[in-house]
Amino acid sequence: MRFSLLIVVLYGLTVGNFSCAGPDKFKKMLEGVLEIAEAIDGSARRSENLSKEQKASYEQWSLGIGQKMVDSAASFATGMMQEEEGMRKAKEDRRRILTESRAQTEKIKEVMSHFAKTFLDDKQRLTKLGIAIVGTVAGVYFFKNVFPILRKMIEDRFLTPALIDETSVGYMYYWPFIKNKGSDVPTLKELYFDTKLQTRINHFIKSYKRDFAKGGYYLNYLFYGEPGTGKTASARAIARESGMDYAIMSGGNVQKLLKSGKAEQRLKEVFNWAQKSKKGLILFIDEADAFLKNPNVVGGMSEELYSVLNSYLNLTGTENKKLSVILSTNHPQLLPKAVIDRIGPGQFIYFGLPRPEQRVKIIEQLLPKYFGDNKHLFTKKFIDTIAQKTEGFSGRNISYLMLSLSQYDIFEDDQINYKEVNKIIDEAVEQSKQSAVFHDYA
Repeated sequence: MRFSLLIVVLYGLTVGNFSCAGPDKFKKMLEGVLEIAEAIDGSARRSENLSKEQKASYEQWSLGIGQKMVDSAASFATGMMQEEEGMRKAKEDRRRILTESRAQTEKIKEVMSHFAKTFLDDKQRLTKLGIAIVGTVAGVYFFKNVFPILRKMIEDRFLTPALIDETSVGYMYYWPFIKNKGSDVPTLKELYFDTKLQTRINHFIKSYKRDFAKGGYYLNYLFYGEPGTGKTASARAIARESGMDYAIMSGGNVQKLLKSGKAEQRLKEVFNWAQKSKKGLILFIDEADAFLKNPNVVGGMSEELYSVLNSYLNLTGTENKKLSVILSTNHPQLLPKAVIDRIGPGQFIYFGLPRPEQRVKIIEQLLPKYFGDNKHLFTKKFIDTIAQKTEGFSGRNISYLMLSLSQYDIFEDDQINYKEVNKIIDEAVEQSKQSAVFHDYA
């Protein structure tokens, strides 16, 4: 009776908890329960011949087996129910996602439909949309294919090479990021050279004008002398009065590019650009000895510097109808013979320090710039005194001195404090003498 009851309980649990597992799983579990029940019934029939104590022990063992089976069935049923619950939630999630996707699709269709009706029915808007699309495509194509070509053309015609510090080329006036000079370039009369130098420079100007008019070849020149004596200003003035363009570059900038390996390329860019001038161009190379050095004097040179020197010699090896090169240096003895040969013996121009009468003119020229309405306080006698004290000063040194004076309070009751001015000048003269001890040329 107990064993039959156990079978009924097991069968009830199986039907109640596993019927949701599907026909196949239910059939297999039912067959397993029946096999267990038959085994227990067989054991019960064999136990009829046992003693009372043995029967009690056997019944206890059978009940334990039955209890374990019930616990196992319950645990398995719980797992199956949890699995079924997970599957049900997954189905609900898929159904919800599908529903939301359909709703979003309907919204997109609605928006597109509204867009189509709005633009397709409005020819003006449709035209604007078409123009916008075509413009976008054209813009992409332009910047990808046409812009690099156009940029190269602009650079070649309108932009100066990297080595050019200053230029007067006409079509550069409207480019604010390029240094250029126009009406502020001084004339030769404002530079106050001595008569001999003035005569030679006037000859150069006539030569430039004649060569340009007849389509002749330009000469190259070497300007040498102490710094601050007007070499660069002369190049500007010569270009202006001869009707030519000018460009200024520094040999020191070429030297800085040696380590990067771009010096030779940049130098060629300068000469190629200079050939495009319609009026002829004066290329003024300041501190030329910085990269045009004589290896026998400086004790050899690097491979990069040697390549730049050879490149310069190749660029200036033939006569030129577009370009005149003016080399400027404080140390002409450092230039190689091959560079000197590109100039010729008749084109060496020495710029010496200004004489007393020239210093007077320079001081008079600087008074309005630095002292404005107080310039009349400087008497002719006092100007002569300053000129006498500044023996050995270059034009640049005199300009710095006058600038220094303007920074001091040298005026008292509309008069000059001569004691204070003389003190400042004497200190400047002493510093100039100390500087001369270290070098012949700065």
